[in-house]
Amino acid sequence: MPTTIDYADAGLSIAFDGPLLSNVLRQPLTLERARALYRAAQKAFDLYKGKAVSITIVEPTAAAGQTPEVREVTTKLSKDFVLLGSAIVIEGSGFAAATARTVIAGVYLLSKRPYPNKICATVAEGASFLSPILSRKATDISTVAEQTRAALKA
Repeated sequence: MPTTIDYADAGLSIAFDGPLLSNVLRQPLTLERARALYRAAQKAFDLYKGKAVSITIVEPTAAAGQTPEVREVTTKLSKDFVLLGSAIVIEGSGFAAATARTVIAGVYLLSKRPYPNKICATVAEGASFLSPILSRKATDISTVAEQTRAALKA
């Protein structure tokens, strides 16, 4: 299936490749970007009726706290839509990246998502996790993720 870019600016890109929703966050999440993510999740849900998967890549430059308005949209997003599976890739090395992965994994564990999810350090790890869920090669999922990254505006 061809990869279709749904949204792209300097800090966020969102793409679809069939039921695979891919997004890359390079800058902190703004209200506009959070709303774009919500619209993309709505589109995936409408098209695939909960049979979509998501890979989210958070680059080290995107780390920042969320405003209450952004948090409201992201909380609604996580409650309103069910997926077949989700991988969140928090890129970066060292203590800060490892701590971020641990904290987010803990939040996901406590929130008891009704679908398989994993917090990962690399795109390859996230793609490998999603591969059996989506019945696609991990390399194909990685390719879509990197095409999504390439769509970020300079």
